Amino acid sequence: MKKWIALLTACAGSSGKFESYVKNGDYQKAAALYSDKIAGNSKLEIEAETFLTQYLQESWDSYESGKTDDETLDGVLRTLENLCSQTGIWLDLFEVEYQHETLRASRASFAEAEASMQAEDYLTAIRQYRAVSPDDEDNYATAQNAI
Repeated sequence: MKKWIALLTACAGSSGKFESYVKNGDYQKAAALYSDKIAGNSKLEIEAETFLTQYLQESWDSYESGKTDDETLDGVLRTLENLCSQTGIWLDLFEVEYQHETLRASRASFAEAEASMQAEDYLTAIRQYRAVSPDDEDNYATAQNAI
């Protein structure tokens, strides 16, 4: 009975450390822990992959809502890319990276349009408002109304 308790405690500790390393951006430690303690244990592998998927979604949601900035999301994506390349874990990072670049460009266009309006450079403002993506929920309606 003590062996099972020790094994369960070690497994739970591995998952917690893995999550902590990922959240702190230390993909090398996370990858080493994954290879040493998690890989080969299907329950822990599922927990790790579930955590990574949720962490990616939570990070995107936080960025999309404006709670975190580009630099923060870039750090999360770099960490996950490096971790996945070292461990063979598959996450659909391409879609999030694409959405991130689209939203980043849209927000930049909106900011430039607003600055152009203030400078009374209406032609540039209209061009920049047109570049605002429909996926940019915070700015799209305002940009469309300004055009």
